[in-house]
Amino acid sequence: MIFLPGIEYAEWDKKILRMGLRLICKKLVKKEAVRNDDLKCSPVPIVKALDKLIEVTADNLKPKWQRDSTRTFGKFFLWLVVKDTAYRDAFFWVLYKILKMADKLLPLIEPYVKPPEEWFPNVWQDGIDATAKGKADGTIPKNGLSQVESMFIPKKHTR
Repeated sequence: MIFLPGIEYAEWDKKILRMGLRLICKKLVKKEAVRNDDLKCSPVPIVKALDKLIEVTADNLKPKWQRDSTRTFGKFFLWLVVKDTAYRDAFFWVLYKILKMADKLLPLIEPYVKPPEEWFPNVWQDGIDATAKGKADGTIPKNGLSQVESMFIPKKHTR
């Protein structure tokens, strides 16, 4: 694994974004409920399809917080596009252009597409589980990590 300087600092930025999104959702819920059925029962077929894709993607993530974040960010974005006409036209135009370019874009994205069991958070969760199992059966010391989990700890990369 390659160490990227400053990778541990990105966590703070992501935490701020998650807190901001939660605050936005909380404020919006007071004015208009962001209900799941707004998307699931949308009269726009592509919205229903994208909502289902967000659900399937989230369901394939092992860490609960990652599933929750994926649902929150994905559904919030989709809900915003559906509810706010200022974003709707641009979103559908971009989506249309992406789909029209599918034959050109697919070869560019294929090297990055992995099955869910190889997704970063899932492999990390496997490492966390391996650490817990190793500590329980005594093969890993109390303050140790499994080999898989240690690959995800940036400070371990500098040694």
